[in-house]
Amino acid sequence: MTHGSVPQSGSLSARVIRACPTHAECPLDCPERQVEDLGEIARFHNRGFTQKIKEALWRRSAPTSAKQS
Repeated sequence: MTHGSVPQSGSLSARVIRACPTHAECPLDCPERQVEDLGEIARFHNRGFTQKIKEALWRRSAPTSAKQS
């Protein structure tokens, strides 16, 4: 991704990594630690700004019967 670019879609996953029951200070990837996978907790999809403008203009210019359906 380049500087200034905006992601169009993505998701956020989460895991809970518990304290190690054996070691006082160990790395997060210690096999003794209990890990709970919470899975996907958020998702987004950004349509482009230009697309949003096109849709808004179409809704304004659409006949009344098309706006109701």
